[in-house]
Amino acid sequence: MGKTRHVLSIRSESGLKVEDIELIEVAAHFFLKELDKIKPIDRIYGEIIVVDQILSEAANEPLSGDMMEIKDYYLDGDKKKNYYVCRLADYINSAETIRTLAHELVHVWQTENGSLRTTSENEWFWKGKSFGVNPYKGTDDDFLLPWEKEADILDLKLTRKFYRKYFSNW
Repeated sequence: MGKTRHVLSIRSESGLKVEDIELIEVAAHFFLKELDKIKPIDRIYGEIIVVDQILSEAANEPLSGDMMEIKDYYLDGDKKKNYYVCRLADYINSAETIRTLAHELVHVWQTENGSLRTTSENEWFWKGKSFGVNPYKGTDDDFLLPWEKEADILDLKLTRKFYRKYFSNW
């Protein structure tokens, strides 16, 4: 794909075709570059895994994706950085998978730019305001959390911009 700023590994545990994995890689770098224009962040290290199914911890309901931050992960010897794992559910509709990718990468960006933060006790903070321990309840109220609202707005904008750039009929 050429020289990129972020270090990402993309793989499928669901039998996704090589060309679909390549599309996810192109989209991931595109989304992070676009988010960097809004608020610059340091280099991201992480992986994107496409899986058959993801279940929410709060309600054991299917999710389209999730993101996990591994704080102070050792990279290249003594260098410590956050490392991110984004999981995407394998959809027949690739546009939904790409939008989910954008959504989860917005959460990575929010974490790296300091807007979203969690503590070792799993307390969640948005722009300095506490939302308590485990704010996800597995209900529709989860979509009202401010970081989710921002991700919902940005993921749609990013996905549209990506498809307009790479696919002429969007």
